[in-house]
Amino acid sequence: MNQIICNSTCNLDTSIKNFKKRNLFKLLFIILVILSIFLLIYYVFFRYDLYQHEKVSQKILDNYSITTLYSDVNDYTASKLNNKQLSSNITSSSVIGIIEIKKLNLTYPIISEMTKENLKVSPCKFYGSNPNEIRKSLYCCS
Repeated sequence: MNQIICNSTCNLDTSIKNFKKRNLFKLLFIILVILSIFLLIYYVFFRYDLYQHEKVSQKILDNYSITTLYSDVNDYTASKLNNKQLSSNITSSSVIGIIEIKKLNLTYPIISEMTKENLKVSPCKFYGSNPNEIRKSLYCCS
């Protein structure tokens, strides 16, 4: 005797709710797939850009001679970078040394001028004089 009698409108309401839920899940799935594709494309381009900067850094390192830096002669001049050979984004700078961390298998040239583009390629000198240069003091008493 405690039965609920449902007419045709009751079935219609549940079918509409199920239809809305299915469409909502389809929409969410499509949005997640599109978002995943965009993230994958961004990651691939990011890795490619990183690879290009690594190639430029390796070219700089290959063109640099460490023997001139540590020679007995005190007239060391930093070797200028050839922009045509390396990259159009690198400003006219020079290599003043090499940083090498053997445990991490890292070897990078040190660039004399710090710019945003140079920092993407290699470590740069922040402050101070170049190797074999006398530091010019700010507080000099003559």
